[in-house]
Amino acid sequence: MYYVGTCRCCGQGLLGIRICCEDEIGLILCEECEAIWLHPTCPGSPLFPQQPDSACPRCNRPIWEPPAHWATLAEVDRLDWNEYVLSDWENGS
Repeated sequence: MYYVGTCRCCGQGLLGIRICCEDEIGLILCEECEAIWLHPTCPGSPLFPQQPDSACPRCNRPIWEPPAHWATLAEVDRLDWNEYVLSDWENGS
């Protein structure tokens, strides 16, 4: 998971780059509290997925179900969000 920081809402979750639905919309998602921002600088107040399915506020599809997934490096490149990435948590880079 490529991440851009720590969540300011819960103070502990990593803010990962999540790809939502077939349109490959990029989101910043806290893996703990599910706070969502639409840009990696996390401006303003976060959005929260609609319950009970954790539906994306942009496309209304579940953020934890396929085709949604953590972004690959190629997807981070396509979004042009490379400069915001702090690390790849799973690979320790």
